[in-house]
Amino acid sequence: MLLIDRASRTHATARLPNRGMLMNQVESQFGAPSERRAAVGGGSAQTPPITRWVYPDFTVYFENNHVVNAVVNRAGPLEKGPKRTGQPNG
Repeated sequence: MLLIDRASRTHATARLPNRGMLMNQVESQFGAPSERRAAVGGGSAQTPPITRWVYPDFTVYFENNHVVNAVVNRAGPLEKGPKRTGQPNG
């Protein structure tokens, strides 16, 4: 199965945090994440701090305290997803 196919179905049935939500709103609505990754960046206005919260089914990315994106996680290592730009095919 392709990740993009499952993500399309998941978006239709599952709720994900909306862009612009605050961290406390995400935690209130979805509970505590299983993992909180430390912020990266933040050295200047052009590179604000980006924090990642990992939930079992999705990952939320925050710029400062606001959601900028939420994505569906891969189901497993064999699930095919888009290749990263500049990465060798494999």
